Amino acid sequence: MAKQILVNDETKHRSLAALTAHLDEKGRSVLFSNAEFMEYHKDEAVCSTGDVAQYLYCVVEGLVRVLHDDGIQRRILLMVLNAGCTFGYRPYFARHNCINTVTAVETVVLCRVPNEVIMDLMQSNHDFAQYMMEQLAQASCEVEQHYLKMSGKHLRGRLADTLLYLLKTVGTQRDLPMVGGGLKREDLADMSGMTVANAIRTLSSFASEGIIEIDKRTIWFCDIPALKRISQME
Repeated sequence: MAKQILVNDETKHRSLAALTAHLDEKGRSVLFSNAEFMEYHKDEAVCSTGDVAQYLYCVVEGLVRVLHDDGIQRRILLMVLNAGCTFGYRPYFARHNCINTVTAVETVVLCRVPNEVIMDLMQSNHDFAQYMMEQLAQASCEVEQHYLKMSGKHLRGRLADTLLYLLKTVGTQRDLPMVGGGLKREDLADMSGMTVANAIRTLSSFASEGIIEIDKRTIWFCDIPALKRISQME
C-alpha cells in the first residue's frame, strides 16, 4: 500500500525544480507547502480509470506506466514515465475523471500536489500557465506520434518503434544505450499492439541479428541504425 514518506529539502527542491523555475518566491512557497511525497510498490496503482483527478504527480525515482483499457480486447500502454516527468493533471484540466490507469513499474517515489493548487498558480502566473500548457501539448504529441508511426506496420516495425521510443524517453547511456527498470515483456507487447508471444519472438529475432542484447528485463542497444531502418521499412 502506498505510504507518505519524508524527504529532505534538497530532494524536495530537486523534484519540483521544473515547476518552481516558472514561479516567484510566493508561488514556490505555496507549491512546497502543498507537496506530499509518496512511495508505491511494484505494480501498485497510483490512480485508476474513473478516479477523481485530484493530483498532479511528479516522478522522483523509478518508472510508472500509463495504461488505457480499450474496453474491447486489451489494454494499451500509452507511455512510460521516469524521473522528472509529470502526469495526472490532464483530466482535471478537461474536467474529467481519470481516463487512464497509472501503475508503478518498480518501487517508485512520487511527489503529488493537489490540482486545485496547480490551477490557482496558473491563474496567478502567466509564465507558469504557459509552461503547463507546453507540457500538456508535448505529452499529447509524443503519444500521437508513436501510435501514428505504428499504424499499418508489421510486427518488427512496431517493436522497433517501441524500443526507440523507450530509449528516447526512459533509456540510459552507459557503455551501451539501454532500457531497464523492470519493464515486462507484456509492457512491450501492450505498447506495440502485439501479443506477448509475438513480442518475445520478435525480441529474440532482434537479439539473434545482433541489434540488441537481452539480460533478463534489461535491453542493451547494439545497433540503433538497424532499429531505425526496421522502423522505417517494416
